[in-house]
Amino acid sequence: MGPSGRTVFGALVALALAGPAAAAEIRALGGSYDEQVTAIREESGRMVVRTPQRAIPLDQVKSIRFQPPAPPRADRRGAKVVLTTGDALRGQLQGGDEEEVAIASQGLGDLRVRLGLVRAVIFDATPERERELELSLGQATEVDRVLLKVGGDARGSLVSLDGSRVVLNTDVPGGSRVGTLQLDVSKVELVALAPMEDPPPTPTGLRVVARLVDGSHLRGRLSGLSGDELRLVHPLGAQGGELPLGLPRVEELAVENGAFVYLSDLQPEGVTQGFPPEYAYEVDVWTWKKDRNVTGGVLRLGGRAYDKGLGVHSRCVLTYRLDQAYKEFRAVIGLDDSTRYMGEPGLGAVVFRVLLDGKPAREYPNGVTQRKGQAPTELSVDVSQARTLTLEADFDPTSLHILGRANWADAHLIKR
Repeated sequence: MGPSGRTVFGALVALALAGPAAAAEIRALGGSYDEQVTAIREESGRMVVRTPQRAIPLDQVKSIRFQPPAPPRADRRGAKVVLTTGDALRGQLQGGDEEEVAIASQGLGDLRVRLGLVRAVIFDATPERERELELSLGQATEVDRVLLKVGGDARGSLVSLDGSRVVLNTDVPGGSRVGTLQLDVSKVELVALAPMEDPPPTPTGLRVVARLVDGSHLRGRLSGLSGDELRLVHPLGAQGGELPLGLPRVEELAVENGAFVYLSDLQPEGVTQGFPPEYAYEVDVWTWKKDRNVTGGVLRLGGRAYDKGLGVHSRCVLTYRLDQAYKEFRAVIGLDDSTRYMGEPGLGAVVFRVLLDGKPAREYPNGVTQRKGQAPTELSVDVSQARTLTLEADFDPTSLHILGRANWADAHLIKR
């Protein structure tokens, strides 16, 4: 959005404070619009976004931004509660017992969450450290685990968790066998819970992700929007029903499975990756990653963070089956911002190529070379006749693989 768009968007934000309509930047199949959203409701069996100027089917919407994005924080005080649904809440722990935990959240207010929905609680971690801890949650475990900030951990059965302490019974099978521990929350980095119940099923039909102003994010089925309240069907709602979200607390609403399909939600049918033959390649370190850069951090290009995309290291080739089901591929490409001040001047470049059915896309017959510190490039490729899509991040002759941390940010397909 250019300067004039930002001016209009800012004016709409101010106007929205005085009335029920919500100012928004709407990104949809037909283009981007800075307009007021007056309602989102079901019409003739289809959810529709209403503005004074138009009606847009929700499945043709990519995202609706209600608030300007908050600046990233290097040090996040408080807790991040990771749910078994993959969602996350941010706030301060206020209390809890063996059945639930209470959290005060800027995005959701005061909330009580049953422990059966909680996968982990992370305390006072930087974004990079949060990523590391969340990756560790993929390891199967039958006992709860508490990781201390000074190092070391304890394993057992969680007795209670509140705003001041963690109580863990370690005298259980698989536990640390050192009795009952009472740990001050200020000394704890992570509380990871063994699954207590099956995670709630993925909602059927059209799904959205509500990203809140405090960094919380929730996925569910949108029930509607009217006035200053958005209603999301989510396990945190009363009896698993509707969860009301105050619109001033909603930063963005993203449609997950409509006309826009993110490559990070698909699985490639072919993967080739590695360094030049004379260099050792550690696949566990440098393998391609979904929705994060290749080192595990946030995808960043030109100072902007991206929630969705692919992080790879040159050379990496990913092939996806399309079977002519889509009409367009789009992405923002470049070297991750983490490379900007690294290495010798002149080193750090990647050649990005898009292949359709094994042949270079006509829009970029020679690929696109991106260097560290360079502004990212937006790609758009017609894939309407393609059965396969191949994304290649290749060595640049001047840099080989050095600092080849390539991002296919916001990489998505548009359905026919």
